[in-house]
Amino acid sequence: MEIDDLTYENVRKNGGFAIIKRYVHKDSRKKFAIKQLLPEFHSQPDYIERFIKEIEYTKRLQDNENIIKIVGVQIDHTTKTYYYIMPYAKMNLDEYISLNNSYLDFNERVSLFEQVLNAISYAHKNNIWHRDLTPTNILIFDEDTDIRLKVCDFGLGKDPESLSRMANSSIGGHGQWMYVDPDQYESLKKGTNLSDILSLGKILYFIMTGKKPLIIKDCKFKSVIDKAVNKEFSDISGFEEEYIKLRDIYLTLEETSSLTLLEYVDKQKKDIEWNEFYKLSLKGESTEHIYYDFMEPAMRILSDENSTFTFLEVVGTDDELFINKFIEALHYCHHNYGWPFNKQNNFTRFLIRYSHCSTSQKVKLECLKEAWYIAAVNDQWDSQEVILDVFSRYEIADSIVDELCIYILENGQPFEKLNRINLNRIRSPKIKRALAKLREKL
Repeated sequence: MEIDDLTYENVRKNGGFAIIKRYVHKDSRKKFAIKQLLPEFHSQPDYIERFIKEIEYTKRLQDNENIIKIVGVQIDHTTKTYYYIMPYAKMNLDEYISLNNSYLDFNERVSLFEQVLNAISYAHKNNIWHRDLTPTNILIFDEDTDIRLKVCDFGLGKDPESLSRMANSSIGGHGQWMYVDPDQYESLKKGTNLSDILSLGKILYFIMTGKKPLIIKDCKFKSVIDKAVNKEFSDISGFEEEYIKLRDIYLTLEETSSLTLLEYVDKQKKDIEWNEFYKLSLKGESTEHIYYDFMEPAMRILSDENSTFTFLEVVGTDDELFINKFIEALHYCHHNYGWPFNKQNNFTRFLIRYSHCSTSQKVKLECLKEAWYIAAVNDQWDSQEVILDVFSRYEIADSIVDELCIYILENGQPFEKLNRINLNRIRSPKIKRALAKLREKL
């Protein structure tokens, strides 16, 4: 397609190093956008190369349905003509979410994000990093009744195998700052594939909440978002894997099925499918009481270290979601009737066993805090023996011991067994001092 086939309408966007104008095709009346390098940059090789690279990378990715199509190009160094033609979009993702956030359900938000993920995953598999991935660089198209997203603006893109001087330069204004890898503020060459994954995490937060990612608050997919922002994934396939695992769980929770964990366990007997067990646990359906419908069958199935280890091998780092659900149910039991109070020590044994099996220090901390609450605040003698035995036999990691000690001192009531224990048996000096302080109240 040539510019002579089009009729100019108006300027859509003017900023940075290029201008985007809206045109209409003379015959079909379809609208197109032309992106032109601004005249003031025609004599600057870095910007010319950046513009040409944007076209090159975008054309290399044309087979993906979620990357903008280039339908015409004109690069002429003699006449100083630099532009390309693409389909015209009425709005970008930033504008779309701002207008429709109140009306989008979970499935629609998932569909939006997965189109972005599809585009960037395809780019990475073809050795192209975007490095300027923001909602303003994601265009919205209406295709029949569907919303189609298309990623554009690969002007800061990089082929890691390329020796291009431009890819290692430092140019200001690298996208909407809140979505861009902070490492790129200093130098663009510090942008990598992990920069795109960081941006994906923040875009996922924006799509799910409608809020700018200045501060990442609790939301769906928060564990994946946090890992992306903290650059804990080595590549995009790891991000995709964890995202899909959580997505499937959330979609299950959105379904109308009301099967309780008790019903599932009684139906399956010993033939437990761990992913289903996990999903139903997170859903936490209850018809009688949360203790009977969720907590008791969960403790029954995870009744020893072998079954607990097997379960944790399946769910991996997502075990935090399971134990949080269990603790939420435990808190309900602490303040409500309708369950057997003499089972509190069973809770403690379960929490301690789970903490031993989990590799997450955060999970270990939460389990130990809840076990201490049952022992000290609820004054359960058997639980007191169990928790003091743990403190005597096991080292508590430095990363959690301070918070555990604070919890002991703020929430723990002194109990008589503290007078009968030799505190020198306690392996952690900080826990020993916390118990000594507590014992002074007796």
